[in-house]
Amino acid sequence: MAAASRSLSAVGVGSSGRGLSGAAPANSRGYSRSGDPRRSQRENIPATGALRLPTPEEQGMRLHKSGLVPAVGKPPANLHPAKPTRPIEFHFQSDARVEARKTELEKSASTSKQAKSRAALGIPDFKALHAAQESLLTARKEQIVPVVPKPMSFHTDARAREREKFEEARREREKEIERQMEERRRLRELEEEQEIKELRRRAVPKANAIPDWYADAPKKVGKT
Repeated sequence: MAAASRSLSAVGVGSSGRGLSGAAPANSRGYSRSGDPRRSQRENIPATGALRLPTPEEQGMRLHKSGLVPAVGKPPANLHPAKPTRPIEFHFQSDARVEARKTELEKSASTSKQAKSRAALGIPDFKALHAAQESLLTARKEQIVPVVPKPMSFHTDARAREREKFEEARREREKEIERQMEERRRLRELEEEQEIKELRRRAVPKANAIPDWYADAPKKVGKT
């Protein structure tokens, strides 16, 4: 599309230049002596007369003749004819499995109904059924082993017994300590009583006894 637009602009400019001026520009590249392409285009336009632009039909014909754009409305010969899209019915694999399952269920239901309809249902012998059930229960009871309960031993009971022994020993030690303290207190009171008696005895004044050696001692002679 970009190449076609560039060619379209080039063809339009060239054709307009030739139609208006009647001769090709002096410079083959479309540039003026100063090097400005817009100035060269202005130089090619005559001073008198209005500028006539090519119509879209003329531009299309020129592009078609040049081979840049194919003609509209004429299909190319090398293209194959278009084939219309035909919708095709599709099925899921799960649908097939569901249908097969439904068929199996219908077959099983029909066979079970036929079997039930064909089988003759007689009157049941309730006495025989009850007797068989009683014999079965009796056989089961004979096979049952009586459960003998065993005494349960908890760790808490053992810990409680150990704690009781510990408390008893602690009470015995406390009693022994109290007995020893009571004995020490009694001995201390006896000692205090003895000391008090001795102090009281020493506090009573009394005369000293004459010693034996005093009889043999020389007598003093009194003054006359």
